[in-house]
Amino acid sequence: MLFYVTDAVSKQRIALNASYIQVVFVAQEGDMKDKTIISMSNGGTIVCEESQIEVVGIIEGQLAQK
Repeated sequence: MLFYVTDAVSKQRIALNASYIQVVFVAQEGDMKDKTIISMSNGGTIVCEESQIEVVGIIEGQLAQK
């Protein structure tokens, strides 16, 4: 199942598959400090505008629907 987040760099909405997410955390330093980082099982990383709590809640909701 797909869900949408807002890419922090392009400001575009992107769809992610909740089944392929490995970790969600908040960057502690650098240009993306305080942004939510989503790490995918294919090695990709998404930096998004939504909060960590919001992203994790969406993922849990998506996975619970299976």
